[in-house]
Amino acid sequence: LPLSKDILYRVNNIEAMLTEDKEVVAGSLEIVASSTIGNYVLPYLIGAFMQIYPEASINSLVVNTQRAEELICEGKLDLGFVEGQVSDKNILTIPWFEDELVVVISPNHKLNEKERFQIPEDLEDTTWVMREGGSGTAEIFKSKLGAHASQLKIATKLGHTEAVKKAVESGAGAACLSNLTISREVEQGWLKSLSVESIDMHRQLLIIHHRGKVMTRLMSEFLKFCKQMSDSGLGSVCLSEPWKVKTMLEKYHVDELKAQLEGASEE
Repeated sequence: LPLSKDILYRVNNIEAMLTEDKEVVAGSLEIVASSTIGNYVLPYLIGAFMQIYPEASINSLVVNTQRAEELICEGKLDLGFVEGQVSDKNILTIPWFEDELVVVISPNHKLNEKERFQIPEDLEDTTWVMREGGSGTAEIFKSKLGAHASQLKIATKLGHTEAVKKAVESGAGAACLSNLTISREVEQGWLKSLSVESIDMHRQLLIIHHRGKVMTRLMSEFLKFCKQMSDSGLGSVCLSEPWKVKTMLEKYHVDELKAQLEGASEE
């Protein structure tokens, strides 16, 4: 079976190289993303990238981190974007955005007067709405709580971040979610976020791809675009305020022009 998989990888790589047009950024890119990234991060970046390269088509599948890793390992998709850790030795990881997990409550929650969530004190009287098993957010939250994770009183588990947010709004309990997913609700006053005291809740988002996967020009350009957004800091602004995509694109075009001019002057 491993030999058969290796042969299939090589055949797919040859097909990709033979069909690729080196002169333009075009073709189809198949990506997979875990829930937080796939629903709240990538849609803005994919839209922006396709404005720059209209001949490119990017298709995105949203699953949890565990399933995203499996699909990349199986060679079924080109790139993965995840918020949890990956373990397969055949997968290469590229650090991407830094995110922060926060405790989310409804405006009428008993902790509403607080600005920070204290551990272990506030765990005793808090019930939780959690993501399903295999969720990167849920696993990282439990990992960061360490021994205190045994104190979690879980009222319900739901399979999507939007469902978790709605349950929290209705008063079903508190939740731990990515800061990237709640900006609009917090701005409207539907939810309140509390940073966690004494525990570093930051996490590294990752881009992953299979070691044996050939890097096409479209893959390379999309990776470069995603990295530039995170390195410049423009991406994080865009993610919390998506109406600033136009500003982000203008800055990207300026940076690209500068790079081209510097390259031409060196030649």
